[in-house]
Amino acid sequence: FACACGTGSENPVAPDWSVGISPSPSGVAVVGVTNLTFAAELANPPAGPVSYGWVFGDGTTASGSEVSHVFSTEGRFDVTVTAADAGGESRSATVAFQARSLSGQWTPLQNGVPGIEAVITQEGSRIWGRSRNSHFTHYYSGQLSTPRVVTMIFRFSGCPDKNRIFVGTATEDLNGISLTGPNCNVPATTFSFRRPAP
Repeated sequence: FACACGTGSENPVAPDWSVGISPSPSGVAVVGVTNLTFAAELANPPAGPVSYGWVFGDGTTASGSEVSHVFSTEGRFDVTVTAADAGGESRSATVAFQARSLSGQWTPLQNGVPGIEAVITQEGSRIWGRSRNSHFTHYYSGQLSTPRVVTMIFRFSGCPDKNRIFVGTATEDLNGISLTGPNCNVPATTFSFRRPAP
């Protein structure tokens, strides 16, 4: 006899869909400065439109497949996206992000030589402070820009009437800052800061 057996492929089951988050840049965010971008990424996307809602863990929300956010306070935040398809089914994903200020005590290093202590105060995108070694106290002020760019204007004790501009970046963990610029008599000097071990 002839068997009219089905192959099981007439109505294949569609793979389940999911959502993920792609953040940029990586690393610790500078409070009030680092502009983070979060993009929702679908795997096996469903048919029809998909809506996206975001919760940043700091009391703020947003919508859209790609959003940006600046954390205004220090802390660890769970960023969650919820994607909903046309049929009302939803999927969620969460990533953790840390935001931190540059304010605090630091160890200064000029051309790799450690000084005694340094203080940095951050307020929004503005920073200022002083650095002390065994001979001098240097004063500085400056500006921060996204993601972790640092510009400082130094007034060195050896040439206090001249402003020396140093430009560099903070490390991804915000435990170090490395800058390059001219000293009083040297056209290219490195000046860096590192946080003391807790």
